[in-house]
Amino acid sequence: MSDGDSHTKQAETGEASPFDRLTSLAATLFEAPAALVSITDGHRLRFRSRLGIDVAEVDRETAFTPHAVELGQGGVLVVEDASLDPRFENSPHVAGDGCVRFYAGAVITTRDGRNVGALCVLDDKPRPGRMRRS
Repeated sequence: MSDGDSHTKQAETGEASPFDRLTSLAATLFEAPAALVSITDGHRLRFRSRLGIDVAEVDRETAFTPHAVELGQGGVLVVEDASLDPRFENSPHVAGDGCVRFYAGAVITTRDGRNVGALCVLDDKPRPGRMRRS
């Protein structure tokens, strides 16, 4: 995670996109240092909007969002402490720089019913017992 804002369109044009407004609102509501709109794209996970994260994409195999997408429409994945979760404990996002400890992602579904990504909030500190588990 980074120390600064990383909104995508706003950084490029000075104007906040609807996705940027969503990430800002999510980060504020959950008092989280980072939020994303992440979209699955082949073997990559691309961030359509990001706040508090410096990278624009990650390898799908090491990411949290594909696990949320598997839950289907309306699904929410909450990982209270990723370092204790066998699915993520060895991920470079958990064990490496900018360590993610908390993840909450709500599945994004298109009008035609495809689950394509998630609106996510992240924290570098665990949040045990503060949210419902998935």
